Amino acid sequence: MITSFKAGDWVAICDRCGFKMHASRLKKTWDNFMVCGRCWYPRHPQETLRGIKDDQTVPWSRPEATDTFITKDDVTAEDL
Repeated sequence: MITSFKAGDWVAICDRCGFKMHASRLKKTWDNFMVCGRCWYPRHPQETLRGIKDDQTVPWSRPEATDTFITKDDVTAEDL
């Protein structure tokens, strides 16, 4: 319980720990909570990184060859 008086200040509650304190001691976090100094922490820098686009296209390519089917009469013993 806050027993001191501050002119122009009001009593507020920390959104994380629930303790009562003067509103001038609360800070706004990156996710819009009003918290005390013990509950406040900065946003992690890894959360604001953007990914780099990965170009997966090949520099050149050939069209796929058509399938060629052979029968048993197409290959003879001399071919082997």
